[in-house]
Amino acid sequence: MWSRPDLNGSVRRLLQIAACNHEWRNLTRMSLTGIAVPRPLGFSQVAPTIAGYTDVLFMEDMGTCESATDHLKRLIQAKQEQQAVIFEDAQIQMTVQLLDAGILDIDHGMHNIVVSPSGKVIKLDVELARYVVWPRLFPAMYGQMLGRMIGMHAFAVQPEMSRTTHFADRLRANLQPPLDILKRAGIYARVMMQNQLKKTGIDTRLILSWD
Repeated sequence: MWSRPDLNGSVRRLLQIAACNHEWRNLTRMSLTGIAVPRPLGFSQVAPTIAGYTDVLFMEDMGTCESATDHLKRLIQAKQEQQAVIFEDAQIQMTVQLLDAGILDIDHGMHNIVVSPSGKVIKLDVELARYVVWPRLFPAMYGQMLGRMIGMHAFAVQPEMSRTTHFADRLRANLQPPLDILKRAGIYARVMMQNQLKKTGIDTRLILSWD
């Protein structure tokens, strides 16, 4: 549910560019292209408003899921290395699917991925995703998408940063993006590390092979 009761929210709903519109379109497009997301069922304005909410979207109930971060941490702690690599590769393949479908998502990463009770890797929270047809023509968004993904992986596995280095290398091998996009991704991921240092005092040094 979303709460956008102001004039700006009303205008965006009228133009069908509100957050609920983006979420609905992205879920629908991803479902049709075979990307694992909850099946979209419908969306509507809330009338009368409930506790200030103005929009609601209905989607498939995926059951009790585990966050991607917790799932990977659990596999690493249990020393299930092969399963951990398979899980990381599933996230990489999901990223390949998104880009092949012409979709960029600057909020893509482990924080918006869950694992269903059946073990299926599912993407959530797609309102910031955009269909651009040719992702390489949007290097800033492309770089931020990869940087966000690398940074969130680093947060999950730190202090074992060599794991993120290998993860980033596999991501690069599967996507083969231009060097400019990789450098943008590295800059964005390191800004995330710097923000973590300022907020928590945790100093994580990220090493990427393309530096």
